[in-house]
Amino acid sequence: MLDYNQPIDRARPEPPQQKTQAGFNVLELANLLWRRKIAIAAAALLGATLAVTIGKSLTPRYTATAQLYVDPRELQLVDRELTPRAQDVSGMSMVVESQARLITSNSVLLKVIQQAGLDKDPEFGGGDGRSLMSSLLGLIGLQPRAPSGADNKEVQLAALEALNRHITIRKTEKSFIVDIEVWSTDPAKAAMLANTLTSAYLAESRNSQASAARRATNDLSGRLKELRERLRS
Repeated sequence: MLDYNQPIDRARPEPPQQKTQAGFNVLELANLLWRRKIAIAAAALLGATLAVTIGKSLTPRYTATAQLYVDPRELQLVDRELTPRAQDVSGMSMVVESQARLITSNSVLLKVIQQAGLDKDPEFGGGDGRSLMSSLLGLIGLQPRAPSGADNKEVQLAALEALNRHITIRKTEKSFIVDIEVWSTDPAKAAMLANTLTSAYLAESRNSQASAARRATNDLSGRLKELRERLRS
């Protein structure tokens, strides 16, 4: 039975709550690591193996750059002398673009392959595997088959394709400067190839200019002969 004369006790005591103790136990962590030591060692070994494999597969590339000035003027045969022919800006730009394409032409690249011996370089599809096979055949007393002309042609074409992938030609805007970039896994080889490619292009350009000069001389000689015959008549 309720006693209304007694005051209501509103502040009832709450049940005691258990407080969780948060802490860091070094011994438990050490025991956990010791129990998982095999898995941790295996993960570390796997990570080191992957790092070494990726590092070996990522071969460094060294790029050498050579710059060329391309003269866009062309020779024109006039009455008494050879003079540069006047051209507009678009015509000059086309001439520079054509010369930039000439740098990576087959005639120039084949000279580079011949001078640098890239057909024997493994980086450019050379024949290290062929020499190894020849050595193995020599150990068992068999003479390797001499390479035929078709084999040499295939090796040369492979070197030509590889060298073309190693070359980048960049034309500077609003100028007659052409940048020749050649990359290789060897920095000295990259510089050598850039210089050899520049020399081969200059030689090819001089040959083209000499051929143009010979044609102009022949045309001039023919005109002089024609005028001489007219004068004799």
